[in-house]
Amino acid sequence: MRITIFTYDREEMLKSLLNELADKRHFKHIVDDGSPWAKERSLTSDTVYHQRLAHAGKQGFWMRWAQAHIACMDSYDDWFLFLADDVKDINMEAIEALTKQGWHNSLVAFNVVNDGRANCWGPYKTGQKDIEVSGIKYHEVGFVDCGFLTNRHTLSQITIDPVDPKRFDNTALSSGVGKQLTLKFRELRVKMMNPTPSLCYHGDHPSKMHPEERKNTPLISK
Repeated sequence: MRITIFTYDREEMLKSLLNELADKRHFKHIVDDGSPWAKERSLTSDTVYHQRLAHAGKQGFWMRWAQAHIACMDSYDDWFLFLADDVKDINMEAIEALTKQGWHNSLVAFNVVNDGRANCWGPYKTGQKDIEVSGIKYHEVGFVDCGFLTNRHTLSQITIDPVDPKRFDNTALSSGVGKQLTLKFRELRVKMMNPTPSLCYHGDHPSKMHPEERKNTPLISK
């Protein structure tokens, strides 16, 4: 399993997340959107590649995902976990258990944060069939946000396309990446699931990318 971590200017949170993952053999790819501190300090190691890129912000977040997607497809891994830098208390045992269920050739995606949303980016009819793996229940929800687990078979079916710049005329809207992923997965009939309980947690700290919207719709999962 390959772990991609998207980060911008939250050094201590990023280091804390890496510490949580330190005893795992999985390769970690940090996609850094130009954090100022990273000019002087790289976190690259034997199991971590810290890739610092020019700052693109919310409008350019799709480019960071496009770069991560290419890196995943160029790897030899079968499963891919995407995380934000501000999550913590990750239930890696439950996540690893999902990769051992024989779903390598299935169209599946598992959100790792359950922040209480039952739907997102419009209505979508799902099979509404719960599953249980290692004591964790998963409910089909018909959307993914930017923190989820999926396999090579699913990820290889999509590309990450540019987001229309006109979207950002409305400052209340997010990066558009989660919506793009969701709509592409829906077209493919990917089974998208939410865990109960959440497999990791957001806190109530401000968002670097989307501060105003997060005041109104906080992603607090604990």
